[in-house]
Amino acid sequence: MTERLQNYDATCRLAQEIAENIHERNRQHRTGGNPAKINMTLRASLQKLKQNIAQLKEGLLRSSSSRRIMQSEADRRQNLIDGLLTREKQLNATFKGDITEPEPSRCLQCCWARTRTRDSHVKD
Repeated sequence: MTERLQNYDATCRLAQEIAENIHERNRQHRTGGNPAKINMTLRASLQKLKQNIAQLKEGLLRSSSSRRIMQSEADRRQNLIDGLLTREKQLNATFKGDITEPEPSRCLQCCWARTRTRDSHVKD
């Protein structure tokens, strides 16, 4: 597995962990618990998610500008990054209480499955 795929996979897993932690925080809040510790963890995780997505974007820019990948592959990877950006926005809004709890990230898992099968021949 290439480093790019490992980074994408780690970012997807982080998004899923954040969704699960938000759910746990909300459960603690409903049952009278103190979610302060989990809120600190969530803030750090959301920042890490933002950084991971930025690294994926930078890597895509380098690969496409150096012509190591075709435009169609660059577009496909950009769509995957756009999905992560959407997920990040949803998680941030949910964390802040602007929307209800996030759905499980089956969308990201589907994207990951497609990425693994389609990228098995792409090197970078």
